[in-house]
Amino acid sequence: MAEHLSWHRLLQRQARRVGLTSEVIDNEPALTELLDLVSNSYEDADQHRYLSDRAFEVSGREMLDLNEQLRLAGETELAHQHGQLQAVFDSVAIGLVVVDADGIIVELNSSARAMLHVEDAAENFPLRTVLGPMTSDSQNDRTFTSLIRSVSRGIPWRGADIMLRVGEDHTFPGSVAFNPLFDNDLPAGGVLAITDVTERHSAASELAWRATHDALTGLLNRTALIDRLNRIVSSEAARHPSEGPDSNAAVGVLFIDLDRFKLVNDTLGHAAGDDLLTIVVERIRKVMREGDTLARLGGDEFIILCEGVADGDVAMHLADRVVTTLAQPVGLGMEQAYISASIGVTMSDATSDATSLLRDADVALYRAKSLGRGRAVMFNEAMRDEVADRVRMERDLRTALDDDALSVAFQPAESPAIFIALAEDTGLIGRLGSIVLDQAGLFLERLEDAGTQDLTVSVNLSPLRLADQATMQDISAILQRTTLPADRLMLEITESALLGAPETSREHLEKLRSLGVRIALDDFGTGYSSLSTLRAFPLDALKIDRSFVSDLTTDHGDRTIVSAILGHALGMRIVAEGAETMEQVTAVRELGCDRVQGYVLGMPLQPDEAYLLAMSPRGALWDQDGPRVSAPVLATGK
Repeated sequence: MAEHLSWHRLLQRQARRVGLTSEVIDNEPALTELLDLVSNSYEDADQHRYLSDRAFEVSGREMLDLNEQLRLAGETELAHQHGQLQAVFDSVAIGLVVVDADGIIVELNSSARAMLHVEDAAENFPLRTVLGPMTSDSQNDRTFTSLIRSVSRGIPWRGADIMLRVGEDHTFPGSVAFNPLFDNDLPAGGVLAITDVTERHSAASELAWRATHDALTGLLNRTALIDRLNRIVSSEAARHPSEGPDSNAAVGVLFIDLDRFKLVNDTLGHAAGDDLLTIVVERIRKVMREGDTLARLGGDEFIILCEGVADGDVAMHLADRVVTTLAQPVGLGMEQAYISASIGVTMSDATSDATSLLRDADVALYRAKSLGRGRAVMFNEAMRDEVADRVRMERDLRTALDDDALSVAFQPAESPAIFIALAEDTGLIGRLGSIVLDQAGLFLERLEDAGTQDLTVSVNLSPLRLADQATMQDISAILQRTTLPADRLMLEITESALLGAPETSREHLEKLRSLGVRIALDDFGTGYSSLSTLRAFPLDALKIDRSFVSDLTTDHGDRTIVSAILGHALGMRIVAEGAETMEQVTAVRELGCDRVQGYVLGMPLQPDEAYLLAMSPRGALWDQDGPRVSAPVLATGK
């Protein structure tokens, strides 16, 4: 079979095994062809097997390479993801602490380390030793124990805020939440989220403080005062249950109101007003007893509570000290402000409560203001009737203003003090002042039309109206509407209007003076100003208070004072107020007063009566002995 060595080796072995010789094969062409095909098939099979084995070999190596690549990529991705998670873990503002089921710290993020002031060594330590409470508050300790129990049992925890440790000797208020982890349904620790709530607690404390204190002065406010006063009187009643209404009082209540504060506030501005209130509080505190309570009701109203007072003398003595200290001038920048304090005082008894005590003290305060301000008055039951009268008067005044039912009386005397004070306190002075100015302008216009050009009309100007810009507009409008000479109108102001804020008052007076009207100082001698002080103000006339005129004929001292005023009048016209007898008229005439006013010259007149009086010849009305005709006669035209 040498000639058939080209056959596939497997076919050669099979041919020899069956005894197939070359001679047989060669003599059978068909067999030869068949065997050639079988040999080729074996060759093809070997080639395919080789290729297949080679493919598997190559694929195996590639798979191994791919698996290695995937393994390396997986580890890189896991490391990347872990880095991302670690970055998030460390960057969140909330402190995160990972613990195991035994409460041992596994890891802390950066916020937790900074919050708790701990280093890396904190890992593997029990949770309690790192952030356990350091306070002696038993409630706080119970809260922390509840947290530790939840960690060990795998229970989510959203307990109350707790004081947590900072370093070795400090604590901070923290809000703690615990989210458990599990392994095969068994507790496997978890993550604590810790938030520092110091700012929240501070804000809550601030809100609580503001709810009970005045923001400007830091004093107790009305709400806290009433609560404190009720607790005081309740505790006193509990200690003395058998004592009746006539027993010794346990607490004195001083109701303080600053006189002329609104004038300072309106003329110098609210910032100066706030500064003034701060100074007032400092002065009051210096004269208070230790243990007394000072509160601000609002605006310029204050309350002092005097606990443990056996009688009213102690409370009145304190009130007098407050009046004295607040009467001193107050420096506000370049200005010198003058205020005073009116104080109502009342004492508690076994039936008192906060509402009744504040009401009675307010009633006494009203009496102090009606007596001239700058003083303290003790409450008594009769004062309540006066308050009722004042309420009725206010109601009637409002009704009259709304119904246009007011008329202006013309008489050389100022309006009753109680009426003006009521209008100022109730905020009606603006409307009332506008009505009076308008009626005065109409009256002057009527005199002008009748050819009488030598008379003037004087109108009192409240300190509040002096500080009100609307006053300037009212006067300007009246002068334009009536085309009257401005010097026919005289505006009368009081010393208090000048002394509250001298620089501002002078500025307002100069603006009014620029309109052409004249300015008179009313009630001179009742305040604290001097003639040298008045030189700084644009004044045309000076009206000596009735308190000096009434005693001119009997009191040598008053006569000397009036004479001194006349001797230093600085060119101003001098008017004597309150003349009620011809003897007083004679006295002021001898002293050299330019004018006199008072009931001796006539009672208040309605506009028509005043017009008849103004149009009558002077000689027909007065002679050297006094007035010849009375107002009623003039009113009937006789």
